Amino acid sequence: MNKNQKLSKEILEKHNINTSYYRIVILEQIIKSKKCLKIDEIYKTLYDTTSTISKATLYNNLMIFEKHNILNKIIFNQDEIYYCLNDGNIYLYFKCEICNNIYKFPIDLQCFNSINKEGNQINSYNIASYGICKKCLK
Repeated sequence: MNKNQKLSKEILEKHNINTSYYRIVILEQIIKSKKCLKIDEIYKTLYDTTSTISKATLYNNLMIFEKHNILNKIIFNQDEIYYCLNDGNIYLYFKCEICNNIYKFPIDLQCFNSINKEGNQINSYNIASYGICKKCLK
């Protein structure tokens, strides 16, 4: 078992999720990429590697990971869905309209704390923005 597979297994065990082969390789792929990935990107890489994974297996496991806050689901334009590893921080996700790269910018938790102090409860959030990155502006 390589380093990313071990980390994947540890994350799954920490969340009391069965450590099946597919769960480990799906999570390993997301950890290894170090970026936000579309479902099709994850599927293509896994299919090229395992050639046996189904889209249903991938979708079902991504939903489990999201439910257990292992992954963040970022939605752009209502139909572009990306998944990023949840490191416990809150980010604004910025997508460049030219190169399609996604950048993460930390957000101060003060805003969320003030919402909770007012007696509200945040159950989910999706903070996505669009523009042109500094590389493409040059």
